[in-house]
Amino acid sequence: MSEYTEVEQPFLQQLAQQGWQIIDQGQGIPQDPSISLRGSFREWLLPEVFNQAVSGLNKTTTGQQWLSANQLLDLQSQILRQPNRTLLGANEAIQALLFKAQVNVNEITGEQDPVVKLIDFVHPENNQFHAINQFRIDTPGCVKQFIIPDIVLFVNGIPFTVVECKLGGPNCANPMQEAFVQLQRYRNARKVTLQAGLKEGEPRLFHTNLLMIRSTSAEADYGTVTSGEEHFYGWKTLWPDDDALAKAMSPQQRLIAGMLHKPNLLQILRTSTVFMDTDSGRALKWYVVINNFVRLIKYYSV
Repeated sequence: MSEYTEVEQPFLQQLAQQGWQIIDQGQGIPQDPSISLRGSFREWLLPEVFNQAVSGLNKTTTGQQWLSANQLLDLQSQILRQPNRTLLGANEAIQALLFKAQVNVNEITGEQDPVVKLIDFVHPENNQFHAINQFRIDTPGCVKQFIIPDIVLFVNGIPFTVVECKLGGPNCANPMQEAFVQLQRYRNARKVTLQAGLKEGEPRLFHTNLLMIRSTSAEADYGTVTSGEEHFYGWKTLWPDDDALAKAMSPQQRLIAGMLHKPNLLQILRTSTVFMDTDSGRALKWYVVINNFVRLIKYYSV
């Protein structure tokens, strides 16, 4: 048994059944970034997927794609460049951009400062959903040369979810806790590393992050970029399907079938993500509203 065969591969297979495009790179250290749809291991956005998807979402009334190559590069830059912002500040700025991105002009119609649709929330089928395992990102100047999150989930080339899979065993007594530590390492948030004046991970991968998931298959839960370990929670419903089906599923299967059902994932982003000030500082909080089914996600974290 291995983490890959028992947790990671079933995760990918279920996503494939739900219509996600899967790139399974196996268990080794990736050597070719093109397999994961990038030009280099320093990139965390999928540039060609982004260009193709966003171009297809923005058409004139006659069906003509109107974004130029330079405008697509500008839109990528708006996402990629978040100078002098904290991770949470960048996350909030980019999520606002997902609802109202703009370029200088529609060169076909002459409209000034047109709004660009980066995601089609109304018609999920118009978007491109990718799941890539062993998503290597090189981290020069850090404690380790690279990080390799187990699975990263993308919508239109934008990484929304990082999944860390673990399998309990003699060398992993508390796999869920170890998965949390790994997620912290990936975004350079481990206190011991920061106190030593060192850097690790690639925080920019989390600038666009909607949720982080950790799973052993027998256990699975999710949090946000501000979640402490006590603020990760399991997903309980298969809404709009019959929740009785959920009882026969493992926690991992239920989370994938419910939360990562493509319309639900987009609706969480569109209607349920709230940035707010708390007694302990700025935080990300969720109110989940799916098909008029209201559920308060009972946590916020700092």
